[in-house]
Amino acid sequence: MKWVKYLVVLGILLFNISLALSQTIDVDYPMIALTGDAIYFNITLNNFSEDIYDVKVEILDLSDNSTKLSETWDGEKYQTSYRYVNDLIDSSLTNEGKIKVNITTEFEKVGNVIFRLRDSDGKTFTFSEYELHIVSLNTTDPLIDADPTDEEENDEDDELDCEVTWDENDIINGEEFSVEVECLDLLDKDYDLKVYIYDDNKNSPISQTYLDDKFLSSIYYVEEIIIGPDSDYATIDLRIKESDRDFSGDCQIGVKIRESVSHKTVFDDFEDIEIIEAEEEEEPEDEPEEEIKSNNVKSKAKDLKSDNIYNDYTENVIRLKTENIKTQKNKVYLSKNRKIMQYSIIIFIILIVLFIVLLLYMRKKK
Repeated sequence: MKWVKYLVVLGILLFNISLALSQTIDVDYPMIALTGDAIYFNITLNNFSEDIYDVKVEILDLSDNSTKLSETWDGEKYQTSYRYVNDLIDSSLTNEGKIKVNITTEFEKVGNVIFRLRDSDGKTFTFSEYELHIVSLNTTDPLIDADPTDEEENDEDDELDCEVTWDENDIINGEEFSVEVECLDLLDKDYDLKVYIYDDNKNSPISQTYLDDKFLSSIYYVEEIIIGPDSDYATIDLRIKESDRDFSGDCQIGVKIRESVSHKTVFDDFEDIEIIEAEEEEEPEDEPEEEIKSNNVKSKAKDLKSDNIYNDYTENVIRLKTENIKTQKNKVYLSKNRKIMQYSIIIFIILIVLFIVLLLYMRKKK
């Protein structure tokens, strides 16, 4: 029976290891960022004890894992990313926190994103193996326009007949709004579409495109979203970037369409658009429990409004389909700790099953 004791001890050790490794984080952030742009990281703590945690986010050049590519907003100013943002998450109140990071590099890079947490006793928790793709407006990637205001000369016979529509009352800074693009007399080809809000005072779009619960930069084409022949239309959801939340007034909306294979531009148009000032958030009043449940149901229904859209983040391109959808796979990043935790739990469960089988066998033998 000595081997049974060893098995029990091994099981207890694996169980303790799995408990220690069960302290994980979930992170929501854009997979791509523009040089000089500010982005947000939403961090959720899993299975952490109640405490107040300092947090820092380091973005290092993946090629040498040492060159800093960002700086962090501490609530008053940007500071080096080597410093913690103090008291960011009080897990006795909430297990979530948001941290703002500014991309400082002027060059296209792939960044290694490292998250570090520090509790009140000074104990640190490190989570790595996350990536961020940093691109420039002057990119040489053929799938991205270097400048959204560039005009290309096209034969008039190749230009598409398109109509762009939106609800003027919906264009509110801080809220989502939809833009519909309808094209007539299409050839038997697939077309890529880009819709963006452009401010003449800046050299980049001030909007982001909504896809699969994430907002990505509007500098990118949505690939193969318009399908010929005959007529087709596409609806794109946008919002103004967080860093331009104080913007309001007149600007322009740009729409570009190109052939998916040749990348030849077949529609390029600007129209005036007015951005309505962001509404101030009011303190929510206490609601009856039944009304809260009703609102939650409505919220979930709204979140599911784009269930017929799938994406594939491949070579900095968003693949979208409105019809004849092909099922795509989303890339999921798992930290090293989470992978080890998953494997250890599986091994622990297998050992428990073996232990139970052996106990039943020994009892039957008696």
